[in-house]
Amino acid sequence: MSSIKQNPGDTNIYLYVESSWYRYDSTAEPLGEGAMGIVWMGFNCDSGEKVAIKQIRPELCGIPMIRARAKLEATLVVNHPHVVRMLGYCEDSPSEGPLYIISEYVSGITMAEHVETQLARFSVEERDRKIAQEFLPVVDAVGALHAQGIIHRDIKPSNIMLQDGYLPKLMDLGIAKADRFFDAHLCGTIGSPPFAAPEQIVPDNVESVVDARSDIYSLGVTLSYLAGSKYPLDAYVHSAKLVDIITVATAKKPEDRFSDTAQLKEALEDYISDLSDEAETKNAARHTYSLPLMMTGALIAILAIILIVLCH
Repeated sequence: MSSIKQNPGDTNIYLYVESSWYRYDSTAEPLGEGAMGIVWMGFNCDSGEKVAIKQIRPELCGIPMIRARAKLEATLVVNHPHVVRMLGYCEDSPSEGPLYIISEYVSGITMAEHVETQLARFSVEERDRKIAQEFLPVVDAVGALHAQGIIHRDIKPSNIMLQDGYLPKLMDLGIAKADRFFDAHLCGTIGSPPFAAPEQIVPDNVESVVDARSDIYSLGVTLSYLAGSKYPLDAYVHSAKLVDIITVATAKKPEDRFSDTAQLKEALEDYISDLSDEAETKNAARHTYSLPLMMTGALIAILAIILIVLCH
């Protein structure tokens, strides 16, 4: 049975994946395009659930390495609420012809857009605290990947979506490294240079040697970008503790970084806790200062009433 079908006169393409049929309209406007493929809005034919369908570009489907990478991406199933859920891939031939990847559909905006539009009204201190809080689930998501022996290798602001405006989702496992799967080894620079760790930037004929600390580096640069839209952070504007966290995460040598996401998470939680304690102290100080003023105001009001009565 063919896994890819199109009926005469029908613009829908039907794809059979993991015992389910999905469809997308080939004449619709794509959701987006990348170097590897075109992403369409799709639907489960039975439930109507929205899905994302990535069509690998036809000119790339015959390249064994590209085909293997696409299949790897589709089979990286990580059961975590903050990692995009992969549903599988569809093909009629294992070595040539059309290839599709199906994943859950994530609607919303990137975390970078969220910071720029929805957190812009807050003070730098409050914005940093909110960014750190919302970044914790992303750190957890990367930790879940690492627990399965998967290195993302392309963590950056545009690969973090806020589903429905509040639920962080780590996207795009297209160049993830997973040696226990049928990983296709890639040479040259892997990832996005502004956010990639130094060990990922290598000559075209060399395979980069990466581990969990490479993702730690990318998390640090991403956090710095979200907090200040630049790297490194300005220590005169942002909290010294946040600057220290980012400095350790983005150390040039992997051995000088946090060794795992648990250490990075703990540092961020301590930072958030310190900010909360400081805020409570400031509120208490304002309350203590305002109390005498309130009493003074009340006394003045009473004296004014007495004077009015005496004058009459």
